Amino acid sequence: MGDVTAFGAIALGVAISVVLPPLAQFVKSQFKPTAAAIDLRKYLALGAFSLIVALLALVAYRIGHPDGEINFYLAVAIGYTWEATVEKIAIS
Repeated sequence: MGDVTAFGAIALGVAISVVLPPLAQFVKSQFKPTAAAIDLRKYLALGAFSLIVALLALVAYRIGHPDGEINFYLAVAIGYTWEATVEKIAIS
């Protein structure tokens, strides 16, 4: 990876650290037990939150296994454990 690409990846990591906390709070505020109407924005926010968590999970895996191949079952396990962990930390 060249310096320009590394800089872009580092900038992406910084942007994620800035965007993820308010996005988590927005998701938390939108999914209250008393909500009756379906609002598409809250599902889009939840999708964005999930994709950011997936990217962070992939980055963490690649740090430890830069040349390792990820099969379907490992990817599902990584996604499940990361999402559950981040949700408990950021949303609860």
